Amino acid sequence: MGVPLRITSGWMTVFTLLFLVFCLAMVSMLYFGSYSRKATVDGFLLPDKGVVQISSPRSGRILHIHVEEGQEVEAGSLLFTVDVSAESVSGDTIAASFENLVARKAIVEEEISLGQDIAQAEKASLRKRIDAKNLEISVSEQEAVTHALNVDALVAVRKRKEDLRQQELATSDEVALAHKEVMEAKIEASALERTLVRLRNELSVLEAELSGFDQKYANSELSLREEVFVLEQQITELQDQKAILIRAPHSGVVTHVASTVGMAVDPNTVITRLLPEDSVLEALLLIPSRDAGFVRTGTEVKLRYDAYPYQKFGTYEAIVKTISQTTVSQEELPFRLVGNQTEPVYVVTATLAEPVIMVSGEERPLQSGSKFKADLVLEERKLWQWLLGPIRSLQSNV
Repeated sequence: MGVPLRITSGWMTVFTLLFLVFCLAMVSMLYFGSYSRKATVDGFLLPDKGVVQISSPRSGRILHIHVEEGQEVEAGSLLFTVDVSAESVSGDTIAASFENLVARKAIVEEEISLGQDIAQAEKASLRKRIDAKNLEISVSEQEAVTHALNVDALVAVRKRKEDLRQQELATSDEVALAHKEVMEAKIEASALERTLVRLRNELSVLEAELSGFDQKYANSELSLREEVFVLEQQITELQDQKAILIRAPHSGVVTHVASTVGMAVDPNTVITRLLPEDSVLEALLLIPSRDAGFVRTGTEVKLRYDAYPYQKFGTYEAIVKTISQTTVSQEELPFRLVGNQTEPVYVVTATLAEPVIMVSGEERPLQSGSKFKADLVLEERKLWQWLLGPIRSLQSNV
């Protein structure tokens, strides 16, 4: 009985619908929403082939620096000259000995050069004497032939004189004179033969001297060259005691020349670093042990370079490639990080998405050793799991 009255208004219906929507949104957020725990760590860029640290093998002082920062060098290129000599009370005895050896070597080399000139002159003179002796022998041989013909003619004359004497057409004096002329001609012919023998003997001696000439002076020069070799060895030994040359072990780019002329160096002092050629920059992240257990291969990393504020240049992506199995200390790292961090860390290697950075619309290559901050997502859980986490931990403890 009575008139039905409406106890709810339109606003109440709208409010109820909004409240239901809100409740559904909250439930959806708790169910589908997730919570991520992040970590921010330090790191630096490093080539995948590592950085070659170069130091002096012996203590000394730098005499010369032959390279500059950023210079490309080949394997074996000269980088530094280091003075490792020690001075005595009387002065630098090694330098004095070095100068004496160099001067002695110059004298011996000059002796070798002069000996070669003298040998060439003597050899030329010897050949001229041989030529002259051959000419003299040739003339003597022609004279001997002429005298032989003369002897034959005189013998024929003597024979005719003797025949005429038997016929009493010539006197005995003429026959005697013919005998005398034949004897004198034979004596002169014998003298010419002796002269020819002597000349031929002299020629044999000269030819033998010429044939052994090169060997004679070769032995003399060999003795001097052996002395030069000994002096060079002594000079090299003194050079090792005076100065050493530091060369590039690999081809690459010189970086971080942390030395100046006159700087004292030792085997523990890194005087420069070398980036091997054809190397690719990678990001090395230093993860504390409390966070290392949540890092996985393939994890995405956001890099914020110290030299390029992220508010202006943004962040850059990298992907975790490897994770070290053991921790390392600050002393084992190729670059020291700023700060008082002494806790051992795990080294995580990440591959850069881009090895360059955009500056005013221009691509600039990143440099080895560049420091950065890296943001990693260590774990991700649903919101309802996070809310129920204390209850679950309480149940597990019970």
